[in-house]
Amino acid sequence: MCYIHQMKLKVFNPDAARDMLYSKKATIFDLDGVLVEPTEKIWVKAYVEALRSYGINPRPTLLLDFIKANKDARNAPDFWKTIIGELNKVHGLPESELKYTLYRLNKSAEPDLGRLELRDNAIELCHDLLESGQSIGLATTSTRRTVDIISEANPEFAEAFGGNIVTATDIGPKVKAYGKMIEELEETPNEVTAIDDTRGGLQSARGAGIDDVIAYINPGISNLKVKKETPFQIESLGQLRR
Repeated sequence: MCYIHQMKLKVFNPDAARDMLYSKKATIFDLDGVLVEPTEKIWVKAYVEALRSYGINPRPTLLLDFIKANKDARNAPDFWKTIIGELNKVHGLPESELKYTLYRLNKSAEPDLGRLELRDNAIELCHDLLESGQSIGLATTSTRRTVDIISEANPEFAEAFGGNIVTATDIGPKVKAYGKMIEELEETPNEVTAIDDTRGGLQSARGAGIDDVIAYINPGISNLKVKKETPFQIESLGQLRR
C-alpha cells in the first residue's frame, strides 16, 4: 500500500512530505524546476533575442506561451503557428521559405545554459538521502547536453548521481524515463518517491508505477493542476532535509 493511503490527514505539510520521502528506498528527481531553477526564462530570453534579429517584437505573453508549449506538447503547434504568422507579417515569405526561416530561428536561439545553477540544498539533500541508505536517480526531459553542462559546472552533482541519469535524449517520453530509472535503481515502484514540478511529470511518475510523488511548487509557474496532483508539496529542497 502506498504511503498516501496510510495517512489520515487531508492536507499535508512539508513535514509529511519529508517523512514519506525517508520511508522509501529510492528517490528519483526531475531536473528542470526541481534541482535547478526553471529554464524557461533562459530559453525565452534566447527566443526574444532571435526573434528581434528577424524584426519581430515578441508579445508579452511569449513566456506563458513557451511554458505551455513545453509543459504540454499539445500546445506546441499553436505556439509555432503564432511564430510563423509573425514571421509572415514581417517578411511576407512563402510557406516553404517560412519553414526554413523558422528552422534558422530555432537554431539561432541558443540559451546560455552555463548560467544554470543548482538550487539551494540540492547537493545537501542528495547527500542526506544517500547517507540514509537510499539510492537516487535523475529522470528528466532536459537534454543530455543540458545535464552535461550542469555536471561540468558542478562536480558534486555528477558525483552524487553517478550514472543514474536518464534524459529525453536517451529514451524519449518522461514516463519511459521514470520507468527506466526504476529499473536501474533495482527497486519496486512502491519503494520509490518521485519529485517533479509539472503535472505531466507527476503523472508520468505515476504512469511508471510510483504512487507517492512530491510536487515542487514554483511560484509564478506552478498552477492549481500541479497542486491537485499530490498533497505532498514543497517550495524548497531544504524543507525535505532532516
